[in-house]
Amino acid sequence: MTCRCAARSSIWRAEHAGLMGRLTLQVLEISLAQCRDWRAAGLHLVVAVNLSASNLQDTTLPGHVADALSRYGVPPAALHLEVTEEILMRDAARATAVLAELRAMGVRLAVDDYGTGYSSLAYLHALPVDDLKLDRAFVTHCDSDPRSAAIVKSTVELAHNLGMRMIAEGVESEAALDRLREWGCDLVQGYHLSRPQPADRFTAWLGERYPRRGAEAEIALH
Repeated sequence: MTCRCAARSSIWRAEHAGLMGRLTLQVLEISLAQCRDWRAAGLHLVVAVNLSASNLQDTTLPGHVADALSRYGVPPAALHLEVTEEILMRDAARATAVLAELRAMGVRLAVDDYGTGYSSLAYLHALPVDDLKLDRAFVTHCDSDPRSAAIVKSTVELAHNLGMRMIAEGVESEAALDRLREWGCDLVQGYHLSRPQPADRFTAWLGERYPRRGAEAEIALH
């Protein structure tokens, strides 16, 4: 929890110093360069990058993304962009316009940390997004806490009824993973699968765990 809070504090300082937009574009460049290298090696992986509030207020962002995809030779479908509910609510109209343009390019979009913001249902039906990432606060104990289980199950159903995928964050046990499979959750992430790793170490880990070349996966770079 300390590390998570420290990371959020650093993001807040970067945002208020006017640096977050440029930092995000640098992360995008690094992510697409790594995605290009993986694909050249026969690993058809997807990378996910978090967008900041500054990015969603920048109408030139779709152009930057299109240019970067072209330069690195990465198809739009191999890039996923994630936004939080809090960021979306700051200027929903402009954010929706930027997201719609990105989605029209073929980039997949996700609402990150779903369930921790406000007015989720009020805007969810209108947002041009493809995935809901349910926050770890509801997922971690979904195998033992009836209320958490009810929230997770209903969110899976909600996502599917809206034509979206459900991604569960914070999966830290086999028991939780089994329950998520049972409820039809589409994708999961968490320490039970792997802790964050440098790209070279992850590539070796992936080769050991999934020796068949060309296996598809989604990798989140934050």
